Amino acid sequence: DLGLVVQFMIDQLGDPQIGAMTVEQLQRIERMLPDIPDRVGMPREFQVSLTSRYNYAQKHGWKGLKRLTETRLRKGYHAWLDKFFRWLIREGYYAGPQPKFAYLSSENLLPLPRDSFDQHEVLKIFGMPLFTGCLSHTRIWQPGQYFIQNNLYWAYILALMTGMRPGEIGQLRVSDLERRGDPVLINLQLFDPTKGRVARKDVRQLKTENAERKIPLHPLIVDLGLLERANSLKEIGCEVLFPEWDPYRKPSGEMRWGQPISKSWQYLK
Repeated sequence: DLGLVVQFMIDQLGDPQIGAMTVEQLQRIERMLPDIPDRVGMPREFQVSLTSRYNYAQKHGWKGLKRLTETRLRKGYHAWLDKFFRWLIREGYYAGPQPKFAYLSSENLLPLPRDSFDQHEVLKIFGMPLFTGCLSHTRIWQPGQYFIQNNLYWAYILALMTGMRPGEIGQLRVSDLERRGDPVLINLQLFDPTKGRVARKDVRQLKTENAERKIPLHPLIVDLGLLERANSLKEIGCEVLFPEWDPYRKPSGEMRWGQPISKSWQYLK
């Protein structure tokens, strides 16, 4: 992701040496970022890079195109460039002060508030065949006589009753379920510091640094048998809570754990 905006900077500035970059050049890039259109409405051949999207809008105008949201600029392009320059400074490639990227155009779109389910929608979801009786383990949204508590069954329940993100659910380990009397807790700490240090590759991916927490499980989730699943897996030496969960590997090698439930939700909708 960071490579997208760094490549845009290289394209627009003619690939200068890092040490030769000026404040004026960085301000120019900052002012150009809000004029990069969203891919929505743009011919596919121009979607390949930020530069091609920017050039298309400059040449053809904004009719049929969509502006980027404030959130995309702040948490995407600005944050990526801030991260890039922190790395340059830390490695000794850039001697100037840390640049600040914050400019927004008055044309950029405000983010929409997050939508939430009402009671009717929640009841409609849990009235689907996966929760009431489905046709088979591969046809979980068609009515039938089988009750299958697969990874998607638990993912919807945990997401709606605990607020956990799909990517967090997919990475759960059997050892993350803690019984400290009542209630049962889900431990979403990166690692247990009492057991010593761990390698970065062995640490779970969380969306933000503040996502570490412990979540009490509603008694209904316990009654439905989540602990029994964990105990059965522990008995056969399986360390992950949802071994059937198949994450998506990006071309960069990064694992996206929310993919199974995201695809399922598009179908369910």
